[in-house]
Amino acid sequence: MPRRRGVLGPPNGYLAPDGVWPDGPFQDDTPETVLVAAQIAARLRDVVAEAGLNVTQVSDGLGIARSTYYDIVTNGATLPDLHTIVRAEAFLNTRLWPRT
Repeated sequence: MPRRRGVLGPPNGYLAPDGVWPDGPFQDDTPETVLVAAQIAARLRDVVAEAGLNVTQVSDGLGIARSTYYDIVTNGATLPDLHTIVRAEAFLNTRLWPRT
């Protein structure tokens, strides 16, 4: 079975020296997976702010820990999984996955 390749370490490890998660800038060799995750994290952050929701409300609605929300949205320590993205889109009634 082939090994998955691409993202080595946390997503925030691909930030340029002056970068801030999830807005960047990112290093030139950043995998597409990390760039998409950053777009999702930024969109999630913005939609939550527009809705006036707090982290507890969102994490409860998504069925994740508050620390997981922070790891995805605020500090880029982890990639969001597909289940979390789908639940977030349903809970917030919006599309988070970027259109290409």
